[in-house]
Amino acid sequence: MDQPPELSPEDKAYVEEKTRRMVAVAALRKIQRLVDDYRDGKAPLELRRPGQSRELSPEQQASVPPHARRVAGFAAMLKVQQLVREYRASQEAAKKAARNIAIFFAALFVVGAVVLLVTPTVLHALFRMLS
Repeated sequence: MDQPPELSPEDKAYVEEKTRRMVAVAALRKIQRLVDDYRDGKAPLELRRPGQSRELSPEQQASVPPHARRVAGFAAMLKVQQLVREYRASQEAAKKAARNIAIFFAALFVVGAVVLLVTPTVLHALFRMLS
């Protein structure tokens, strides 16, 4: 048992695909955690400075297929783009809601001003009734 058992090509492909997917999912989860922490204000956003580099150990590098990191990076980029689109859409919806609220109160103010100018006695009677 000095040598590990040899896998068939189908099993190797299966292991590589599973590894690629696991690395991609881990990257997406980390990005989602960073985004959630940043949104909720739970933790500061920590980005490594250029001087701080962290290398994988040779054993870890050998265990991860070379293309898995590229795929994980691509998946992370897609997730970031999706989050940016969601953020922009929510900001646009918030602006639209604020605009509608402002228009409603402006129209209410204009109607009140017109009623005050046209028939001030009706408005005074309304004020007396409310007080």
